[in-house]
Amino acid sequence: MDFVYRPSEYELKLSVLFVVKNLKTSASAPIISEIISSVVETDFFELGHLTHTLVESENLEVFEIDSNKVFSITDTGEDTLKFFYNDIPFSVREKFIKKIDEVNRQVYLDSLVTAKVYPVNEKGETMVQCEINDLGERIFNLELTVGSFNVASSIAEKFKQNSEEIYQEIIKLLS
Repeated sequence: MDFVYRPSEYELKLSVLFVVKNLKTSASAPIISEIISSVVETDFFELGHLTHTLVESENLEVFEIDSNKVFSITDTGEDTLKFFYNDIPFSVREKFIKKIDEVNRQVYLDSLVTAKVYPVNEKGETMVQCEINDLGERIFNLELTVGSFNVASSIAEKFKQNSEEIYQEIIKLLS
């Protein structure tokens, strides 16, 4: 069994600041918890309490995006982290960086191909919007209105799985 480091409350607070600062996506409580608890011994509830104290001490700000609470580091939090950066053990920081890089990479990959389903009206018609993005630019956008949520969901799933083939076939048919 591997040894799992048990940080102090102080080190956990610094860890939360470190993770929030280095994420390139919305820093929600589940993402923060996933990253930190994969490296050190802690749990979601302890991290939730510490995150709340960091908000109260104005080291973090909390925002609501799509009904989800997300956290952002403040100038005070940046200063705190800069000053006490070395109080997070080097090996723990390195593991955090590795896990944060994995999360950031997955978020980037997920942003390349998206397919979203939206209700259109009360008759059950649903829209599916399929996109392919490259280097932050949308290179393909397809919106379809279909008769049901199930059909739209199926289209969205198939698009995510076969986006390159679908894109090539549409271009071939229209060229």
